[in-house]
Amino acid sequence: MALAIEAKQLTLSFGAEPLFSDLTLQINKGEFVAVIGPNGSGKTSFVKLVLGLYKPSSGNIHVYESRIGYVPQYLQKDEFSPLTVRELFFLKLSGAHFLTRRAVDDEAVRLALRKTKMEHVIDRNLRHLSGGEYQRVMIAYAIVDKPGLLILDEPVSGIDVHGEQEFFNMLERIHTEEKMTVLMISHDLNVVYRYASQVVCLNRKLICQGVPSTVLTKEAIEQTFSTKHGLYHHHHE
Repeated sequence: MALAIEAKQLTLSFGAEPLFSDLTLQINKGEFVAVIGPNGSGKTSFVKLVLGLYKPSSGNIHVYESRIGYVPQYLQKDEFSPLTVRELFFLKLSGAHFLTRRAVDDEAVRLALRKTKMEHVIDRNLRHLSGGEYQRVMIAYAIVDKPGLLILDEPVSGIDVHGEQEFFNMLERIHTEEKMTVLMISHDLNVVYRYASQVVCLNRKLICQGVPSTVLTKEAIEQTFSTKHGLYHHHHE
């Protein structure tokens, strides 16, 4: 199977102590991968290595997808932004020529928004969107140019339980329809079991990687989170 990401003996340090070391893993194209671990375990830093925002201290990482969509953990709206949703997307698709509306760009924007059930806000000002609407618009923004890899850093922060289920059902549908690789940081083992085809457990090193129902044993979870806190999960069928 073709690879989306490959890391070999990856070490990242910002001082004397490495954030993580000797990290070797492979992620195949088309997988829905959840990265789990406690705060400070290196999850977000690994994502920043994938994005090219950090350089490894040693080892190497290769990302085989040329186009990446990224949704960060904290999405802060600009309450003074004069842009509409359509105009924001046109900045990405058309660059300096965004004022010249092209039919092909307009259709791409509508299609991406349709996938997140947000087409009805296309002409609404960004500052008038609710938090949930803004989050869905940002997912659409990340996929509008059809990336091969979509990266999400704890994408449901601040969303209620009902909203979370709707969000992940939407994300699963997009993953299936677009046949893209999804790499998602999550703390929720229920989400990992239900939606992820692969899980990567980090705690300053690779603890385990594989199919959640196979590798997430009680011992692996305790080792990942460095505590016996009773997170053992009865997986969903």
